[in-house]
Amino acid sequence: MRFFIVGMGRAGSSLFFSLRKRGHICLGYHSLKPHDDVDAEFYPDLQDIPQVDTIFFTVPDSLIPVVSEKVSRNRAHVFAHLSGSMPSNIFGREGVLSIHPIVSIGQRNMELLGLPWTIEGDAKGQEMGKRIVEELGGRYYIIHSEDKPLYHAACVIGSNLVLTLLIHAGEILNGLGIEKSEVLRLAGSVINNMDRDGFDKAQTGPIERGDWETLRNDLIALKKSYPYLFQSLANLILLNAHLVSREKGKEYEENVLSIISDVNSLRG
Repeated sequence: MRFFIVGMGRAGSSLFFSLRKRGHICLGYHSLKPHDDVDAEFYPDLQDIPQVDTIFFTVPDSLIPVVSEKVSRNRAHVFAHLSGSMPSNIFGREGVLSIHPIVSIGQRNMELLGLPWTIEGDAKGQEMGKRIVEELGGRYYIIHSEDKPLYHAACVIGSNLVLTLLIHAGEILNGLGIEKSEVLRLAGSVINNMDRDGFDKAQTGPIERGDWETLRNDLIALKKSYPYLFQSLANLILLNAHLVSREKGKEYEENVLSIISDVNSLRG
């Protein structure tokens, strides 16, 4: 496959190196500036890009329609983007693909081999997407365009929001003289439990045990020292209780709701 990349940030550079590693040919790229770590021709003007099999648009979601319009006359077999939320039909042409790795790309030149992906597009686009994922040694899931926002929300919950919780947990530990990095081992143990026992059997903690006084004391301490966290986490704690109540009974969720309401009414 001959390809061209528009946007050479973390996603673009990772896709570039991964496809090149599998023998695909990059005829060039367009970005705000040339990159020394990208061994391909830099095209400062989108009007000059060559004819290729696939053009990948790896730019922020809001820029995809704007940038792709500038190359709309290019006869590439497929226009593709890596957005998890935007549908492929924003290109307004035949041969469209949205291909999104179910992974957080946290650095440039990340290897995208052996990963799960979602594919959405028309017949031409899906055919190209399947070929790409298979050649990268991954597996794919076909999704509908109308489901993309919900899919992306799930990815955000499983990555960005988890990161937010870990950062706050690390800051609390650090304030107590404990290395914030210890939270990584804690989170890793939860993931290991889920992998070993399954999603429904990995629950631990005071709610799962029914240690209501412990939960109450935890929430009082959280409200006293980190009131903004208490307010933000109350609904999340209720979600945890709801999951536990599926197996152990509705009273678990009711007890947690009562405790949160009680602690919320306390002054100071």
